[in-house]
Amino acid sequence: MEIRFASPDADGARYASFTIRQVKRRLRGLGPAVGRVEVLLEDDDGPQEGRIDKRCRMRVELAGGEATSLDARARRWRDALDLAIARLRERVLRRIATPAAAPPTVPRRSRGRRRAFPRAALNGA
Repeated sequence: MEIRFASPDADGARYASFTIRQVKRRLRGLGPAVGRVEVLLEDDDGPQEGRIDKRCRMRVELAGGEATSLDARARRWRDALDLAIARLRERVLRRIATPAAAPPTVPRRSRGRRRAFPRAALNGA
């Protein structure tokens, strides 16, 4: 799995190694299915505090050539990253999952008391 990171924002660029570690750790089990992940951290409106303006954009290319992308926004970089990774993992799992075969139906047992012998055999008849 190849991971590319970019951030035009200086604060976002400080999260490069952390972001790469988190993506590797959280997508670890999906390694063969994922070809490349691109991560972009952006601050929508500059250094203003208290707004939901941190954005994490992720794009993933699956091993079969299919690609998908998503955005996540939050007040902090880490929250946006965590949300984006969780959504990405869910989306990749949905794309690579094969529908499970329905289990064979088994007739339901009767609810009455089970007897080893018929009643007539117990009464001496």
